[in-house]
Amino acid sequence: MSYRASAYVQCLADLVKLFNWRQVIVLYEDDGYGSTSSGIVPMLNDALQSVGSQITYHAAFPSLDSMPNPEDVIHQELKTLNSRLCKVFIVVQWSSSSLVSELFKVATTLGMMAKGHVWIAGDDITTLLDSTLSPSDISSYMQGVIGVKTYINESRKPYNDFSEKFQQKFQSEYSKSGETKVKPGMHALLAYDAVHVIAKAYAISGKSLLEGIQSSDFVGLSGRVRFRRDGSLIEGKGTLAFRVINVVGKSSRDMGFWLKGRGFYRDGAEQAASINLFGTIYWPGGAAEKIPGGWGKLRVGVPTRSLTELLVNVEFDGKGEVKEVNGFCVEVYKEARELLNYELPYEFFPFNGTYDELVASVPEKFDAVIGDVTILSKRMNRAMFTEPFLPTGLSMVVPVKPNNKKWVLTQPFSPEVWLLVLASYIYTCVTVWYLEHKQNPDFDVPWREQLGATLWLIFCTIFFAHGKFYSYYTKAVIAVWLFVLLILTSTFTASLGSILITQQLEPVVNDKKIGCNGASFVMNHLEDVLGYKDKQIELIPKIENYSTAFKSGAITMAYLETPYLKIFLSQYGSEHYTVHGDTQRLGGFGFAFAKNSPLIADFSKAILQLSESGTLGHLEEKWFSQSLVTCPNTCNTKTMDNLTLDSLWVLFLLTGAASTIVLLLFKSGFIASSSRRSLAVASWPLRRKCLQLRITCKYKSRRGLPVSRSSSIYSTQVAPESAAADSLT
Repeated sequence: MSYRASAYVQCLADLVKLFNWRQVIVLYEDDGYGSTSSGIVPMLNDALQSVGSQITYHAAFPSLDSMPNPEDVIHQELKTLNSRLCKVFIVVQWSSSSLVSELFKVATTLGMMAKGHVWIAGDDITTLLDSTLSPSDISSYMQGVIGVKTYINESRKPYNDFSEKFQQKFQSEYSKSGETKVKPGMHALLAYDAVHVIAKAYAISGKSLLEGIQSSDFVGLSGRVRFRRDGSLIEGKGTLAFRVINVVGKSSRDMGFWLKGRGFYRDGAEQAASINLFGTIYWPGGAAEKIPGGWGKLRVGVPTRSLTELLVNVEFDGKGEVKEVNGFCVEVYKEARELLNYELPYEFFPFNGTYDELVASVPEKFDAVIGDVTILSKRMNRAMFTEPFLPTGLSMVVPVKPNNKKWVLTQPFSPEVWLLVLASYIYTCVTVWYLEHKQNPDFDVPWREQLGATLWLIFCTIFFAHGKFYSYYTKAVIAVWLFVLLILTSTFTASLGSILITQQLEPVVNDKKIGCNGASFVMNHLEDVLGYKDKQIELIPKIENYSTAFKSGAITMAYLETPYLKIFLSQYGSEHYTVHGDTQRLGGFGFAFAKNSPLIADFSKAILQLSESGTLGHLEEKWFSQSLVTCPNTCNTKTMDNLTLDSLWVLFLLTGAASTIVLLLFKSGFIASSSRRSLAVASWPLRRKCLQLRITCKYKSRRGLPVSRSSSIYSTQVAPESAAADSLT
């Protein structure tokens, strides 16, 4: 007589989900009929998959009667389990207390009850804690076990009466000296209720025994007893509840409860998804600040052939044992591990081989690989990588020499611009000479000297040291010319400065001998992609040897991944070496784990947190005094483009138009002035004759002499013309 196991396995799955264990190992007793392997284990597997976890291994133990030497069988099976990375064990469906005691005794001997391990006991085992398991075995071999136990309402009077009689009977017949702790478990209550079911069914007249059993409906010690057609009990109120216990000392303590449809709760409190609901938990090996990760001690492989000790460095003592493992990559791993919400013990193991061989050693030899390991597609066939904590790329580094190009002063402007500058200068000189040569005393010299004076006068405007101008027309031309000149000189200065800075060093590209660190993917890239021959490639294992190789002529260029390249340039000076050509992007540096390992997602999340919080940047400054994330500056042979007419044509149009307009205005004013002077000269004889007649007439009138009528008429007729002449003069 039993309830369906659906609620039971769901409680176990929710417990695994609460502590974020993604892989578990299930241990169970094989009853010989396959009921366990075909019943509760598949149900548990489905429940675990629904919460994001999975069973990685099933360990089936024969019944105690079928094993001639139980200790050897259990020892051999647990030894196999202990070699696996997963350290979360769920024990279900064990009927014998002797077999349970032997299981945890051997587990303690093999160190599987130490720190980092997790044991979850099912209802069959937790029931034995209150009955047949001896307190000495519990305190010696089961400390830190977490269990789920069917909830029993111990406040009811029928239960208390039965418990009192049960303990008295048990103590009188089975108890040992000093070990009197006996309480009726769920098995005892179900057995008691089963007897009552049969007795009641037998007492019913007119029905068969089976019909009487199926018609049973009463409240027993285990709860309400009613049956389905398939023979399982119908769950009533409270029958789908479980206690979560923690084995401490010689007994266990309650941590909380689980109720179907509600989840975990404690002392009537509201549902909580946090592990803080259970308070302090005593784990195998003792209490811990963080929950065990269930992984045991991680075997971490570390390369010993890193190109630079700043990234990965393995130090050995005099006996050849590992003394210390440090470096930027190692510190990133430690910082990421600290961000995990569970304990993850580890141990470093140095590996003196190629990086491909190191990655291929996962998971047989190592559980994880850290260091300056580049993420490559072919390496992902053997292992999986986390998010890259340092981006990488493959770049060419070459030596540089001073750039001594001739005519560098002419590079800011294109030839067309220089021709227009000269043309504008000559045109402005001609304009100024034409406007100034009649008024400026500096031009009151022979024409050759006038030409020199004009050229010098306009040339001095470049330095704003020009002389005095007498014509307002000239001042207008010079104002526009100075504005254009100011922009041209500023543009020339800025462009020349950029050219001198960017082109002061010239890369020396020679592919006669090429250096690299010998990584397989670098060799493949050089030979298959770039087409270099094997005899052209020199293997240089350490970054400090590259500078010597360049100076000795052993190599003429080198291909390095960008983190190594940044370190090389910072140590040996960017004034001697530079990056040439484009950088080929790679997958970056990452940590390698076994395929489908949940640790990949956890460490990837931790790496992103380190990046977002700025911790990665601080670590780079600590180890390298600069950032390794940015790609190094690339020096190409392409020169900087000079300024063309497309950028400056407006300036030349402005000064040319201004000079032309001023010349036209000056010319039009000169023509008008010449016309007025010509008219005044033509009317002068007539004016003189009129004046003479007027003077004669005035003289005769004063003397009383007669004045002829023709003279007076002539004077009156000429008077208007003379007045007009006067106005012109």
